[in-house]
Amino acid sequence: MSLKKGSKFYFTAQFDVYEAEIKSIGQFASQIMNKKVLVVDDNESFLEVIKMYLVNLGFDVDLASTEDEAMSLYLESIKEENLYGLALIDWKLENTTGIELCKKV
Repeated sequence: MSLKKGSKFYFTAQFDVYEAEIKSIGQFASQIMNKKVLVVDDNESFLEVIKMYLVNLGFDVDLASTEDEAMSLYLESIKEENLYGLALIDWKLENTTGIELCKKV
């Protein structure tokens, strides 16, 4: 028996919107907006795309493609007393992981 066709499923779902969650998300967004952001990824194309989005949202964005670059930027931010409000770090980097990098900062 040869199966060459997939099945199609259709459904309708209704979800409640919880005002408390929306308020909480809004409070979080207002706390991080216009903050300095460090993005670490070894994919240069991704870095440029995410920077474009974040800058358009009002963030001050620094990019790093290696652990050494990220640590250098991080230490510089401490020295200048202009800390990052948010860091977006890739899971797998060359020579390390995002988890290991987070432990260092």
